[in-house]
Amino acid sequence: MSDLPLGFSGNFLSRLELLRMRARRSYLGSRQGSHLSMKRGHGMEFSDYRNYMPGDNPRYIDWSIFARSDRVYVKQFQEEQDLPVFLLLDGSPSMHYPEDNRKWQYAMQIAASLAYIGLMQHDSIRVSVPGAFYSPAYTGARAFYRLIGDLEAVAPVTNQDLFQEHIQRAVSHFRFPGLCFFLSDFLMPVEHIRKVLDVLRAKNLDICCIQILGKDDIQPASDLDSAELVDSETGESFHLSLDKNIREEYSYYLSQHNGELKAMCEEYGILYQLAYPENSIESFVFENLTQTGLIR
Repeated sequence: MSDLPLGFSGNFLSRLELLRMRARRSYLGSRQGSHLSMKRGHGMEFSDYRNYMPGDNPRYIDWSIFARSDRVYVKQFQEEQDLPVFLLLDGSPSMHYPEDNRKWQYAMQIAASLAYIGLMQHDSIRVSVPGAFYSPAYTGARAFYRLIGDLEAVAPVTNQDLFQEHIQRAVSHFRFPGLCFFLSDFLMPVEHIRKVLDVLRAKNLDICCIQILGKDDIQPASDLDSAELVDSETGESFHLSLDKNIREEYSYYLSQHNGELKAMCEEYGILYQLAYPENSIESFVFENLTQTGLIR
């Protein structure tokens, strides 16, 4: 039996090592890494020329230009730095129950996959489950198992009142902009989602929303004609007859909600991906996530 976490295989991790995170724009990092930075320096990627100034290293002089024009120019390069990556996971009860929907497990698998890619290319990873957990920066391949252990220890978040406040506190630790992956079922009021996204956008983060919907989100209690429903967020319960009309009405409102979510993401320039836990984590990462362009 494999000792690898979250049902990952060695082959899957090996394939992840071939992927790279790519922001849609250049950012300043905090240390050396594998991403082109806005900072000019002595990296590997040629950027531009500028006039020679006393004190410049002579080895960066372009002697071919000097031979042609008798003018002294030095080459400039873009430095390669790390990319800050923020993994934001919704830990509300609707992500945990019913357990056989596997939404929270799938969210952890996606987050772990993204973290592994980032850690292997020397990026700094921070993880937040608002109301339950906020991590320090994870760096280096050895931090992968510690990150998994921290996520597996997170219990369902019962108090959602401070969701936005906790996210504000989490992003306050970001000195530089970077990538943000927001994992949630997004089954909350659209205006609540908008406020959270505004907090993230204020930090100039390149955001990707990953909506994780379980089978009971699509077709609640598909094998029952009636049910006692309990709101996993509020604890309120009521009896409901699950006839054809009710199911069609539910599907309509779910479609409307998801349409508003996608329209908001498009309005804000935020990437959006829909994920179903019934699909393998391999297919989601290598087929869906790569379509965003943030993973290549």
